[in-house]
Amino acid sequence: MKRIVAAGALIGLLWLTPQPTEAEEGCIQVVDDISVENFNLVLSQIDSCQPAAATAEALQAHKDTLTSYEAAYRKFTLSEKRQVVGYDNVTAKKEYIDAILKVTNALDDMRIATSATSFSSAISRIRTDYIALSAEQREFVYNSDKLTQFEQIATAMQHIASIRVSDAPALYKEKIRVARVTYNALPEASKQWVGNYQTLQNHEGTLNGVLNMEMLISALQARDVANLTDEQIASFLNDLSIARTIYDEMSFTSQKLVEGFEIVEQYEKGLVNALKVNDTINAINPYDRSFYTKTTLAVKQYERLSLADRRFVQNYLKLETYMEPANIFNELAKLRTTSRTYAAGVVALRARYDALTDAQKLYVTNSALLTEAEDKVIAAQAVESLIRDIPSAQANVFVDAVAEAEEAYKALDAGQRKLVGNYADLRVFQKTVKNVTRVEQAIDAIDIDNTKFTNLVTSAQRLYDRLLPTEQIYVQNKDVLENYAPVSQFLTTISKLRTTSRTYRDDVLSLRHQYEALTEEAKRIAEPYGALDKLQQAETMIAQANYVDDKIAQVGNEPEEYFIARLAEIRAYYNDLSKEAQKLVLNYKQLQALEKEVKPVLTVAALIVDMTENPRSLMAAFDKAQKSYARLTPDQKRLVYNFYIFEDYEQPVAVSKKIKQLRPSNRYFLTDLADARSMYDGLEDEQQNMVENVRVMIEAEMEMRDVNQIVNGIQHLSVASENYVQEVRNAEQGYKQLGSSYRKLVVNYNHLKDALKLVKKVERVMTQIDAIETTVPAKRASKITAARKAYDKLDDHNEKPHVSNYMKLLEFELTNE
Repeated sequence: MKRIVAAGALIGLLWLTPQPTEAEEGCIQVVDDISVENFNLVLSQIDSCQPAAATAEALQAHKDTLTSYEAAYRKFTLSEKRQVVGYDNVTAKKEYIDAILKVTNALDDMRIATSATSFSSAISRIRTDYIALSAEQREFVYNSDKLTQFEQIATAMQHIASIRVSDAPALYKEKIRVARVTYNALPEASKQWVGNYQTLQNHEGTLNGVLNMEMLISALQARDVANLTDEQIASFLNDLSIARTIYDEMSFTSQKLVEGFEIVEQYEKGLVNALKVNDTINAINPYDRSFYTKTTLAVKQYERLSLADRRFVQNYLKLETYMEPANIFNELAKLRTTSRTYAAGVVALRARYDALTDAQKLYVTNSALLTEAEDKVIAAQAVESLIRDIPSAQANVFVDAVAEAEEAYKALDAGQRKLVGNYADLRVFQKTVKNVTRVEQAIDAIDIDNTKFTNLVTSAQRLYDRLLPTEQIYVQNKDVLENYAPVSQFLTTISKLRTTSRTYRDDVLSLRHQYEALTEEAKRIAEPYGALDKLQQAETMIAQANYVDDKIAQVGNEPEEYFIARLAEIRAYYNDLSKEAQKLVLNYKQLQALEKEVKPVLTVAALIVDMTENPRSLMAAFDKAQKSYARLTPDQKRLVYNFYIFEDYEQPVAVSKKIKQLRPSNRYFLTDLADARSMYDGLEDEQQNMVENVRVMIEAEMEMRDVNQIVNGIQHLSVASENYVQEVRNAEQGYKQLGSSYRKLVVNYNHLKDALKLVKKVERVMTQIDAIETTVPAKRASKITAARKAYDKLDDHNEKPHVSNYMKLLEFELTNE
């Protein structure tokens, strides 16, 4: 029913409102003052409202219709707006058509721009908006082909805008090529849109100038300058000038784009340098002091030129004629006699000078120096010849030959002396003469009667030994030294003889052989020095040391009971030797090792001896010896020669230790005391005398007798005895007389304490009774009463019978009545 009413209302509306235009499809136009009901009917059909075609007019008409919907809605009151249903679809439809129009209008509004950046940015924004459209929306973009066209134009403009004259030449050329290709690929209609095309044309004009310049450079570079004729060189220089002119007329930015212009500059630099060389050569004066300096400068400048540039030096032949004379001139000026190659250099310079042309010889203005140098060389060579002849001279004329050469050398001037190449040999010969003379003088100074005879011979011998074999042949009096050397050597060696030396024995044997080899005259020379006595004394010490060494080596074969005694004998032998002889005992360390090995044995033996010599404590001495003996090895124990004495003391010491261990506080004291007595009685009389603390045992036995008496006395105490009180007090007195440690052995002491309690009560009563007698009469009654009460409290059977003065109490009571 509702659908029928709505349809009828819509039919009525259609008749009352305008119909859709040709630019729209499914859209209903609204009129002013439309009612809410009719407006809702329009909105209910909005989904079918679309532009009729993809044209600018259709799109605009569709937007106008939607705008009329918005205008009608705005006229409603607030309450009417609340009754409107589906107005959100109007907003969505409006955004839908606005997005399409934004793209189409932007494409239609595009204009030619000279800025590639702004044009490209505008196209990029349009492309972004276009991509944001849905596929359905893109169908209404009637001018989308313009977007592609504009993007191609933007690409061409960007290529042109990227060209920079500051780019590297190769990159600059490549960018122009790419920009031209991109521009030419555009349709003719699109080319007019490239607003910066004039920039491309400007760059191409610059590039053409650069390329023309590079072609000219390439043409210059293609020529082989080193092989050009003079005519061709003139043409080359003209083209080089043209290239420079064209390059200078170019702008600074264009010049930077020219590749290879440094070749032109190199040619220009080479030409300038070649002209400088020409000028330098022309400035040379062969008769001037600067001849060598300027010639050398020209040669260096020429050599710095490239092979191609050297072609431009037109006067090089002139330089060639100067070069050798200039070098000879310089080397003559630099000749120094200090040079090791002076003589060879002079010969070489003479050969080079003679090889010059007559004209060139005139250029060597200091040729006189060559003649002077040759004279110096001849004089020096004569001295060298004298020096070379010295080694071949006889020994007896050697000194004269050296003197002759030395005088000839001194006759030379300072410069010539430097040319004597073997002067060092002369110095050696002079030193040889000096050394030989010193040795001969030392030999002449030897005097057998001098107390320093050996020192004189030794000094001369040392000087002689320092000479080289080639020098020793020149010593004329060496036979004197050879005659005295053996006896001097013998005396020197024996004076240095030391028992601390490892080779002492060999040295003594050698000295004996030396002495026997001496001549009788040599022996007479040695006699005042006491050398023979010293030698015999040394041989005696060696014999004594050998005797002790043999004893030490054989002591290991001695029986055990004699081993220590033999070792002591060897030590005595050794100690009897002199200090020097002791140093020769080779086996002394072996002796020390044996003594070290038996030292513990000797210690034990000494302790045993000490034990027999009335020590303070026999037990301590015995224990000390026993502990030392226990630390010995089995082999060492067998060497304790007085161990039998130790065994004799073993039992007496055991008894002493048993007595020492006696303690009354020990529960086994009585048993231990009996054992000690038994052990002591078992000893022989002599052994009993060795027991150092027998008095302790006897005192203990006496104390035990007292203890037994006290125990028996306490045991026999009886309250029935008439003397019970006195007997208890006697037992107490005996107990107190015991030592503190023995009181604990009174096993019935508790019985004594009980008896003392009873006795003390009885004695207190007896004291009270005795006190009555000395009390004043006025107080006697109270004393009697107190004594009676105290007495009555005593036990009738055990205590009262022992109150010995009870009768006095009765008397006092009767008297007091």
